[in-house]
Amino acid sequence: AAGQPSDIERPCKARFGVRSADTAAFLPRCPMSSIKKLEHRVAAKRLVASLEKIIPAGVVTFAAARAGDADFATAYAQTMIPTIRYEFGVDLVPHIPFEAALLTRLANVPLLGHLFEGMKGFDYESVGTLRYFVAVGATAQGDSDELKASRTKALLADALHPNEIAAAHHAGPGGGYMTCVCGPVAP
Repeated sequence: AAGQPSDIERPCKARFGVRSADTAAFLPRCPMSSIKKLEHRVAAKRLVASLEKIIPAGVVTFAAARAGDADFATAYAQTMIPTIRYEFGVDLVPHIPFEAALLTRLANVPLLGHLFEGMKGFDYESVGTLRYFVAVGATAQGDSDELKASRTKALLADALHPNEIAAAHHAGPGGGYMTCVCGPVAP
């Protein structure tokens, strides 16, 4: 009805005592869910637009899964963002998603092979400069075909020892990642 507050105005009037004439100016601050959702969408769009202009000084990852395919890796490299990725021991996570070649080999591991049969392999690639520690106290190694082959061999050898693989992924105090990168840290 004419002169009556609208459905949007009622909660604002009831909660804040806003007169109808003031409602239009007040609505952007009104805490109603529909208005808040609109505000959040607008804020999210503004945030995304501003983030597109921000280039990080660098990225460091620990125990991270592979981020994308070859196209992604190429596009990421073109951003020129300095990136270091730390990987440790027989940690399985940096190999996820698995390459088809590794899946084929895992499918041949006794007792566990059936878990990998029929899984689809992805040709995802890691990004950034590798700093790989084979064990606590070892010197960091960079990427090489030799290292990839030795890591694959170690993963296959430890496939029947899930505790070793889980321990390798531990990134907290006392874990291989923390100890190798930061030195001994009390747990």
